Amino acid sequence: MKRFLAGLAVVASLTGGVRQAAANLLVNGGFETSEVIETHLPSTTGHWAADGGTILAPENGIVPVEGDQMLRFDFTGFGTASGRISDQWQLIDVTSLSSVIAGGLVTATASAQFNRVAGGSQTDTQFGITLAAINGNPSEFDDYQPNLVPFLASTHNSVFTDGHASSWETATANLTLPSNTTYLAVDLLAFENIYANSTSPEFDGHYVDNAVVSLTVIPEPSTLLVWSLLAGFGIGYGWYRRVTPGTPASQHRAMSAR
Repeated sequence: MKRFLAGLAVVASLTGGVRQAAANLLVNGGFETSEVIETHLPSTTGHWAADGGTILAPENGIVPVEGDQMLRFDFTGFGTASGRISDQWQLIDVTSLSSVIAGGLVTATASAQFNRVAGGSQTDTQFGITLAAINGNPSEFDDYQPNLVPFLASTHNSVFTDGHASSWETATANLTLPSNTTYLAVDLLAFENIYANSTSPEFDGHYVDNAVVSLTVIPEPSTLLVWSLLAGFGIGYGWYRRVTPGTPASQHRAMSAR
């Protein structure tokens, strides 16, 4: 009986509201692997692409959050100087989790840390992160248009940096995945929110590091109820076996000591 109750306790601890989070699903989220940032939207998973950026070692007095490298935002508008946002996209295939996602029990969390130089009156201050759930094939994403590759759901969060080289600000976005999600799209952004520079580079020294995407599986309420009932049954049954009507008090004490 003790082993039975112990087993129930373990199962209850795993299912009773404790969320099981996956490891980082992003490839090169810490930018420790040098790669050429392609200046077009990605059409495959596992790499960064969209606008101009450079993976590099510490510079301008800014040191990566972890490791030896970070990503610097350089341009907006797909490698030109015409846009007001610099995007770095990565796609994540989640079809292997389709059976779990179909139950509506999965939440995705995306986060990244941002920093910039102090600069001057025209130095931009805003960064952000976008997380989107999509149904389809990642190969379609490089032709992205809202009417062709619509998001099933998306969320965004911005952060404004203080210009202190020693402090990194974190932006986090959470999204419950629709049941037909097949892949995720993550976007790290630097905004020209103060001054739209038309010369190269468009940012004074703006960086991102430690980008993470994880999935959290939330147990179904029915599953929690079943295990709660089983745990209650096990405890009650154990007490019934220990203390039954007509048992002498000396035997009660002996059973309780077991």
